Amino acid sequence: MPEAACKSSRTQRFDQTLNFLSAQFCRIKSKKDLLQIRSSAWIYLFDLATCPEQLERISGKFSQFVESGRQFRDQHVTAFVRRCTELQCPQLALAVFSQRPAYRMDLTLPAARRLLYAIHEERQLADVVTLAALFPLYNLPALSSDPISCALLISACLREVHNSGSGPAWTVAATLLSPFKQLLAQTPPMPVSVETSHPQENFWMKYAMLNIIDSFIVRGEDASWVREWCMKSGYGFSRKIS
Repeated sequence: MPEAACKSSRTQRFDQTLNFLSAQFCRIKSKKDLLQIRSSAWIYLFDLATCPEQLERISGKFSQFVESGRQFRDQHVTAFVRRCTELQCPQLALAVFSQRPAYRMDLTLPAARRLLYAIHEERQLADVVTLAALFPLYNLPALSSDPISCALLISACLREVHNSGSGPAWTVAATLLSPFKQLLAQTPPMPVSVETSHPQENFWMKYAMLNIIDSFIVRGEDASWVREWCMKSGYGFSRKIS
């Protein structure tokens, strides 16, 4: 099938599925029927989306789903964040979770880690800090108790310090470094390997840790405790701050 025809067919399926959802929500409003929506319909819609605008249209239906008496599962949250990052619109996911009463989709820790890494890649420290501030709102573990999230936030702050000399960014990083050092001492190695349970999350950890080491070296800080943990995890050191 030609590419244009394939894209048109996909758009058609997207519109049909979204329209079906909308019709179901209207039935609930008029009390004509019970909600007949499979949980897999959301996953299907996310996968059909080919642009941020389509994901935005989907997210506009979130609150209606919850108001109908249903709840989003963890797999829905993960799939939504995954598709936002794949379509290079992590800010859309951040906007959804920043407006909890409007969208009613609750952030989970795996989704938060994925989104934190994606926003870290966007190089917008303000967005990273905004996401970090959402952790207590969704009753997620404190950043200082989650090694991956904490490493990503510290990495983003140190990178900003390196690039702009930001005082506030250094204050945030310095506040987290002491509890992070204690946390790291209790954290088993996280090698990046297909045999591990969470290879992608381990890669995010590796990426953040190597950035932290590079930042420490540039600042003349003691990086031995970070380097030691990285060596146990099998991380290399031939990188510059990124």
